[in-house]
Amino acid sequence: MRASLLEAMQALRRALAVEHQLPEPSTLEEALLPPLSHCWGETLPILRGFLGNATQPWQGVVEALAKPGNS
Repeated sequence: MRASLLEAMQALRRALAVEHQLPEPSTLEEALLPPLSHCWGETLPILRGFLGNATQPWQGVVEALAKPGNS
């Protein structure tokens, strides 16, 4: 499941960059830094935690991304 979520986050980073007319970050880590970081909304701390900790449960990420208005 972790690999699938990371792939989804990769697609979202590209979409957010295009939507906000920002340069596309070359890595997911860069996508969680300014200037694109503000585009993730309330999901940013959850995504940073998930990316930085391979043992973090995936359910919180799915729930955060599923909330309307986030990302």
